[in-house]
Amino acid sequence: MKMYKKTGAALCAAAAFLLTACSQQSASATAGSGFTEPAAASASASAAPTVAPAVKMPQNGPIHQIGDEGGTNLYASSENGYYMLVPIFPNSYSILYTDYAANKQVFLCANPSCDHQSDACTSYVDAAQGNIPGLLFSGDKLYVVSPASVSDEFLPRVEAMDANGANRKLLAEFKASQNLNTGWFLADDAKLYFVMEDIDSSGISKKALCSLDKQSGKVQTLQALTNDQWILDSDGCDVYLKTIDGSQHSISLLDIKNGAVARELDRWAQSERSGNMLGGKMYYYDFSDNTFVRKDYATGEAAVVDNTTGVSFTMIYPESLLDGKLIFSAITEQNPSGNNVSNFCVDFDKNEICELAVMRQDRRRPVNLCSVYADQVYALYDSASQTATFELGGQIKATTYCTEQLGHESVQDFLSGRSNFVPCETLD
Repeated sequence: MKMYKKTGAALCAAAAFLLTACSQQSASATAGSGFTEPAAASASASAAPTVAPAVKMPQNGPIHQIGDEGGTNLYASSENGYYMLVPIFPNSYSILYTDYAANKQVFLCANPSCDHQSDACTSYVDAAQGNIPGLLFSGDKLYVVSPASVSDEFLPRVEAMDANGANRKLLAEFKASQNLNTGWFLADDAKLYFVMEDIDSSGISKKALCSLDKQSGKVQTLQALTNDQWILDSDGCDVYLKTIDGSQHSISLLDIKNGAVARELDRWAQSERSGNMLGGKMYYYDFSDNTFVRKDYATGEAAVVDNTTGVSFTMIYPESLLDGKLIFSAITEQNPSGNNVSNFCVDFDKNEICELAVMRQDRRRPVNLCSVYADQVYALYDSASQTATFELGGQIKATTYCTEQLGHESVQDFLSGRSNFVPCETLD
């Protein structure tokens, strides 16, 4: 099983491309619920300066990316299943779980008579006052990260629960002025790592890299950051920091144990590259020579693939790694508005690039790759409109909303550019 970062939020609109600069269990059955419970468990490549850090052993397992570069998302993936927040009107979400092996979608609730509309339900997530929660999965726990409500009556918080929704607890609560969704979340076996922004009464914002102990809920400030810095990824022990200074972008390495920033690893002008980090490596498109580059800052090695597609890329968004190949979505000069984008595959071992064009059925944009289980690719490939009624102010209201459709197809079909997705069955 290979894990993939979730980029559904970033790919929901073409503006996300324009603004972007650049999980472990077996399954067992829960009787009577229909839920299969997962058990616990020019700046070319050669020109940029490179530093190879000394080899260190992580204290609590390797630090790695979770979540999304915008923070948390409405989705999270584990080894054997996929979690999705779906709206339950008027002011809540419910966690829908997909069991990959059973190909079934059920609410994360063991009570077959539950309506999933109160905090008595393990799948219920409060969204009062307009706060939009997010999901993370790390180790054998699912985390719900909720921001402050508009009226500040609901404080930012992190809740933790078992993979099947049981043993849910409040892990940490923050001040209304604090924002946790300011970039990537990282994790190791013991902690979550994130950038927290704190805005004082005068509107001055301060950012810091923080850790959250998964057991005790203790929050620790590790390093003050400037407002133009955020975390991208990790080499397993230390954290890669990105800094934007005007049009200049740079990468440095932060020793989170000693709080010392290593000397700069890389620097480029915004106009020279488009890309991001995945799995501890930097993937980007170099506009100066029309090449795709995979750079390993830990070893200093770089692999380069020429753009032989005839397509002029204006922005690429590295989405995931599939069998070692880079899957990315892109805006091209042929479609400068970003309304029509496509997905591509770069094989750095074979020095090949091809367009996949595996698009969603509901609108003209690429599918959102979620994970791989056995030989099947799971992706959000469609959406469906639904109508809900609810009582508000003594009146019955109705609203129409869209829910994402998760489906699967073979890895071979996906890499061949075919869209043969089979929907996951939803159980009532």
